[in-house]
Amino acid sequence: NTSQAEKIARKRADAMAILAGSSGAKGPGIQITLTAPDNAITASVLLDAVQEMRDAGAEAIVINGVARVVAHTWFADDEAGVRVGGRILQPPFVIEVIGDPHTLDKAVTFRGGLSDRVESRGGTVEVDKRETITITALADEVEGQYARPAK
Repeated sequence: NTSQAEKIARKRADAMAILAGSSGAKGPGIQITLTAPDNAITASVLLDAVQEMRDAGAEAIVINGVARVVAHTWFADDEAGVRVGGRILQPPFVIEVIGDPHTLDKAVTFRGGLSDRVESRGGTVEVDKRETITITALADEVEGQYARPAK
């Protein structure tokens, strides 16, 4: 059935667009707010936070409402803050994550995890479970230098 195949293809394309960061997304999740003294939250801490969220099943992530995190997003320390995919971000860092709120919350608060790491640097971590997180920021487009579609 052609219409059924079109529905399946559209659903798959929509899911891939969310994962690639080329479309907005909304769904249940958590909002994590990281506050800490100057330079206490580094690119490494933010990258660890993102990895913990991915491991917990995050489907979409944005930091400070402007930096959509996808596979090719990079993190670096900068004199002006933390550079996330080319954007300079400054604290407080607000990470919005779409996925199962309970599982994501546990991934932030487990012993030795993100909460402990930020608190050991003099900071605080707040986690708010939300019925709906809306992410409108899109990922920066990256043109592959070497990879081409296989035929």
